[in-house]
Amino acid sequence: MSWLKDKIEENRDPARPVFLFLHQSLSNTVSGSLPGEGWSGVDNEGILRKVLKDYPEGMFFNGHSHWTMDSVGNMYEGDQKLPCRVFNCASVAYLWSGYNVVTGEHLDGSQGYMVKLCDGKLYVLGRDFARGEWIPAAQYCIVLKEATEPETESPTEEVTDAPTEVPTEAPTEAPTEAATET
Repeated sequence: MSWLKDKIEENRDPARPVFLFLHQSLSNTVSGSLPGEGWSGVDNEGILRKVLKDYPEGMFFNGHSHWTMDSVGNMYEGDQKLPCRVFNCASVAYLWSGYNVVTGEHLDGSQGYMVKLCDGKLYVLGRDFARGEWIPAAQYCIVLKEATEPETESPTEEVTDAPTEVPTEAPTEAPTEAATET
């Protein structure tokens, strides 16, 4: 954890996001880790949460559960105890859904994010790679604070126009439904 804290501190700018990736999710944050779902499993989670508490600019991406990106709790907004945002990354191999079946069900598919930093905003855009479509329930725009602003949380609001230029070589279309700004 000391190594992680040192790495985050290198060139830190609270106005710029810090991207963190871990296979397992933190308990009770995103789809698959919510009560009764049982897909969290971070060793030393309490210590990791203490480190992350100091970095509200953290953007924590995790997989493990394979839960679809249209699931309830796909993105954790953050709070005073864990101010960073947490994103469920689903899976590019196969998907999982607990809807309609108590034990869950395996679904064919490939989902993930396309991420773009542009004009003080971080776009985290859910994409169904198998279908070549955006996932309307997983479109996020995080308004980053400016370096001169006092410490405050980033606002959450509706976005109706996600970026049309997305960092990919494959042809893409912008999401047609409203995105959630966080």
